Amino acid sequence: MGLGETLAAGMWLVGTCYNFCWTHKSMRREREGNDLPGGKWVESTPAQAAGLSDHRWSVEELLSFSVPPAEIPKWRGRRPRWLVEAARAA
Repeated sequence: MGLGETLAAGMWLVGTCYNFCWTHKSMRREREGNDLPGGKWVESTPAQAAGLSDHRWSVEELLSFSVPPAEIPKWRGRRPRWLVEAARAA
């Protein structure tokens, strides 16, 4: 893995941790009942605020999450001329 690929992978990891693992004061909301333990505020992650997750993920949970392989859609219609010419040249 080259330096650029390593940097890109690190940026994806930091961005994912930012959205799923780290709580932010700007994403907090006030609790329903005032007499509940835990303070006045409920902190959440950006993913929780967007409705993508129902809990704060740990970094261990994030790194052990199995991502399903992407399904590549079949080509529909006529291929562009540049793609046909590139395939012939290869």
